[in-house]
Amino acid sequence: MDTHDLSHGRQSWPEVIARLPEATLVVAISSDGLFTISEQEEIALYAPKSRLEILESPEGHDGFLLEFARLNRILLDHLYERLPKYYSGQNVALEARLSEIDVLNASVFGETNSGADIASW
Repeated sequence: MDTHDLSHGRQSWPEVIARLPEATLVVAISSDGLFTISEQEEIALYAPKSRLEILESPEGHDGFLLEFARLNRILLDHLYERLPKYYSGQNVALEARLSEIDVLNASVFGETNSGADIASW
């Protein structure tokens, strides 16, 4: 039995996915072999008014951990678009923090490191 099957004991999986909130953001990592682009495309197909974004990365399933600055950009763009009343006026502070992350290009666990000292955060 697949323990990740959302439809197990319920309706078909497209019917389960169709119950997601409107405007769901589906993010696929281009080289992810665990959750493939075709699977993410199917989720986006059945989720109401969803949007699929493909994050190009050679890092496979770990791309969402290692490409955090680019993933942040995708998430913030989605939030700015979908929730403008909550994010208007805050863009400057969020953009400043995002640009810091872009410059540092380092993760908490050190998977990527462009010479930045993570302790200096």
